[in-house]
Amino acid sequence: MALPILTTQQTADSVKPENKSCRIFVSYSHKDSDDARQFMDHFKLQLQGLPELFISPDQVFFDRNKLRAGKDWDESIQSALDQAEYFIFLVSVNSLNSEFCYLRELAFAVSRSLPIIQVILNPCPWEKLPIPGDRQKRNLGKLGALPKDIEFSLKPVSDWIGKDRAHVWNEVAKQITAEITAAISAQPTQPEQSQTIKAVTSAASQHKFVPLLPYFCNQTAAVNEFNKRVKLWSNTALLVLTKGIHDDDLPNFWKRLHHKNLSDYLTVRNAQLLETKRFIWPFNKEEKSNAQEMMATMMSALSDALTGNPYQLTDEATLSRWLSASSGVITLVTDLPKEPKKNTAAGIRVLLDLLEHCSAEAQLNRLVIAMMLEDSELITEKDLQKTLKISGYQRTHLVDIMPLRDIGKEDIIQWYRVHVEKLQRISEEDLLRNFANLLIQPLRMRKFASKINEIL
Repeated sequence: MALPILTTQQTADSVKPENKSCRIFVSYSHKDSDDARQFMDHFKLQLQGLPELFISPDQVFFDRNKLRAGKDWDESIQSALDQAEYFIFLVSVNSLNSEFCYLRELAFAVSRSLPIIQVILNPCPWEKLPIPGDRQKRNLGKLGALPKDIEFSLKPVSDWIGKDRAHVWNEVAKQITAEITAAISAQPTQPEQSQTIKAVTSAASQHKFVPLLPYFCNQTAAVNEFNKRVKLWSNTALLVLTKGIHDDDLPNFWKRLHHKNLSDYLTVRNAQLLETKRFIWPFNKEEKSNAQEMMATMMSALSDALTGNPYQLTDEATLSRWLSASSGVITLVTDLPKEPKKNTAAGIRVLLDLLEHCSAEAQLNRLVIAMMLEDSELITEKDLQKTLKISGYQRTHLVDIMPLRDIGKEDIIQWYRVHVEKLQRISEEDLLRNFANLLIQPLRMRKFASKINEIL
């Protein structure tokens, strides 16, 4: 599972890595040369468009000649493997049967604990093959792989029916650079810690603890619900209702959905995910306003959140023009105050009405609004949209996520085996021992995350 996919905003002076002739090593079988060359053509173009990665195309080692007869081992190959910071493995029956690719290049990458990104060229039984040289005796399936389709499922390159190869390879290259970008975004920016940039990706052997990692524990039902519903979103604004109690730490759980699931979805839709901005909810239970005043108040709050100036966007027309001029998708995050149900409903309906009145040409799909709802009465409602009377709007797609729940022992075990075991920081037994007393009572996400940050 990939961690945060964000656009980095680092400066060359602060994080430019040391000059190396090889940063990325691409391993493939000579029998797959046509596919490999197409991949490299698109991958290098992607790198040229992302100067913030500080990885130039000539720092990608790709042995075009594959002159590997008998026992010959080109010294340049060994030198590249010694310097590489990322290892891309083009997986096929051919590469898995190749002594050089599988037992030498891949095994050497494993011995150096390099982040390994697998690209599946065609269907083959790769998942259960052992990772060569892995001390934990894991299988290749533990490393994850690309490319992913619009449903976040693995889909080998050869299975992209109806798409020409140029489109498919462009998609693969984008997903790989997104993985690397996400990894760099998660790194600290101090120069001494940025000299050698290591990836934290779904395809990597993860050796760095990331603060959002605890929020990948449990909540499978809520995440699956989000994935299912967000796939139905296309040309409208997106409104996400995230529900739970204070101890569920909703803001950080939303960051997990935003950085992973929403970002993955937008990546395959060729949309850029821009920054998240704070949206101060403009109403409270003391206020009493008529509909016109509430609409003006909401417009001012949206303007302030989007532009930093409450007076810049004055009506639906200026909001429409501003969104249409945006280069990507902007996310607004707001906390809904605890107030009478009718007040909450009225405020949300004002927002939805405002978006409903935007021009037909408005690019509303460039706006995501995430609402944090901690009202104990409302979060237990089975059909919140019906309760608040906020269904039936045409210009906004609503995603109502089920309330977050407490964390049990089995949840921790599963999370450890998927996300933490490869960190090689703590054993499963020691981790459970740390939670023995906490599991006596219902364990919520905030306390779980705090304990994990303390341990790791």
